[in-house]
Amino acid sequence: MSDNKRKAPPSAWRPPRIPKRVSSTSLLIRASDYDEEPKNDDVRLQISDGNDNNDMNASEATPLLANIRVSKTSPNMNGSDPTSLRDNKMVKMPGQDYHVPQSPKVAKLKNSRSATGARKEIDSIKLADEIRGALIFHIPANCCCKDYTVRIYLHYWIWQIPVLITNIILFCIWNTTHNNPNPAIALTEVGFLAVGPVFLSALVRDKIFLWGVYWAVKKTLFLGCTRYARYHISRLADCIGGLHSSLGVTALVWNIIYAIGAFIREGYEINMRSGTAWCLPFLLIIICLSALPCLRHHFHNSFEIVHRYLNWLALCLLITHVVLVNIHQVATVQEALQNSPSIFTMFIIVLTVYPWVILHRIKGRNIEIISANASTAFIFPWWAPMGAVCKLSTDFVEFHIMGITPLPYDEQKGHRCFVLMKSLGDWTSSLNDRAKVPGLLDDTTFYMTRIKPPNFTQGLFNWNRVFVLTTGAGIAPLIPYVLNSEYLKIDISLVWVARDHANNYPKFIVDILDPLENVLLYDTTKMPRPNLCTMTVEKAREFDAEAVFIVSNPKMAYHVSNYVIKHGIPVFASNFDV
Repeated sequence: MSDNKRKAPPSAWRPPRIPKRVSSTSLLIRASDYDEEPKNDDVRLQISDGNDNNDMNASEATPLLANIRVSKTSPNMNGSDPTSLRDNKMVKMPGQDYHVPQSPKVAKLKNSRSATGARKEIDSIKLADEIRGALIFHIPANCCCKDYTVRIYLHYWIWQIPVLITNIILFCIWNTTHNNPNPAIALTEVGFLAVGPVFLSALVRDKIFLWGVYWAVKKTLFLGCTRYARYHISRLADCIGGLHSSLGVTALVWNIIYAIGAFIREGYEINMRSGTAWCLPFLLIIICLSALPCLRHHFHNSFEIVHRYLNWLALCLLITHVVLVNIHQVATVQEALQNSPSIFTMFIIVLTVYPWVILHRIKGRNIEIISANASTAFIFPWWAPMGAVCKLSTDFVEFHIMGITPLPYDEQKGHRCFVLMKSLGDWTSSLNDRAKVPGLLDDTTFYMTRIKPPNFTQGLFNWNRVFVLTTGAGIAPLIPYVLNSEYLKIDISLVWVARDHANNYPKFIVDILDPLENVLLYDTTKMPRPNLCTMTVEKAREFDAEAVFIVSNPKMAYHVSNYVIKHGIPVFASNFDV
């Protein structure tokens, strides 16, 4: 029969249902196992008026955002079969922390390597973006990079508000004074409006300043702040990169305004003063463009090099310009050193230079190296704070951020700390391969920052009971917390998920953690690959945790944290370029 003579199906006709399959690893139904979108087993975001509490499960934690709750509808195993997943009897298998249906028939997954194991609706980032207040920008593919989705979260944008208000006030002041022919007014403009934001932007990234920020965050627990307030204060500290970027853009705008004013003051002539004034905003434009997430994500090593060396070049141009302006407008050296642009410039020089002057430098022969199949522990003979990161390099050009862990004081060896390095990229794989050959790294010079900035685990001090999920080499920065939990007055329950801990990681780490009662080593080579999303929520509720911390790779940390936050539990995950 020809196509044009075929009868059209009735309006009520629907294609036959495809049997839904059950994951053999996560034991949850996932949207990837469907040929059509599930209709009734999704997670719905509901706006509550505060009176409809009869549908809420008593074990659900209170959502972080007021008047928002999450409800779930249990899925059916088959559309025509009234038997549902919730009706199956669940049994707890020995040595496992998840539930297994008694049914002996388990279909094979289309994608059995999913470690998160959640359905498409649960794992999707859209709902979590709404809860966390994200602004979404979709950048299409072009000649230089793939298509990219930019998510700028609420706490990142909050930092923009005080900067914007301050700029509006300063612009109003500048608008009334910029036509003043007095040279002192010009110096005030370059000092407060052009050089000031550059100094503040460098200050925000200073290691000592960041320790002060987290010290203030810790005080919120003792000040009696609510759980809601502590969560958002900690998130603001983690997203302080929003303040750094907004100050950088502020510096760019004010330097463009100043360069135009300098060109007019010089009688529209291009000389050393007006030329250096125009070079500064040109360099700042390149620096700001290279820091865009779509470029920084795909070309991170290039971004680090451009950001560092162009900043140094911009600092040299700033020094040159300030000196030229002082020579032209100030009579004595003493007056030149006392004006605002000179003072700000000297502060910027100190903030830029001192971390590189006090850098640790050590040969490989003086480092204790303990290698395993998939990772290597580099033990350095100096002290390191708890909950910190460091920048490590072997060529003084390419620096990599690593978590650093202090070791107990040894009377013979003194203070020590170690970096656990897993083979993830070209640099780490090459270093781990060379570490397995005795003596091959003896002549290699290691460079490490002496002042280690804090990482997001400093937020642990803000809570009394915490559940921590870590995967792979992310266990390293958490070892001091679980060893000293009584001293720190923090109740911690930790799950370390990895492949073959004993062979892939240094033995001393396993020996430290294995005897601890509050630590579970989950070996994915001996046990089924877990559903990290649901396991994290179950463990957090079982432990009655106030907050959840996740130390993992970016993709895993993002998925699990999105799932946990939708269940009303404060969650903090590893920060990457924020």
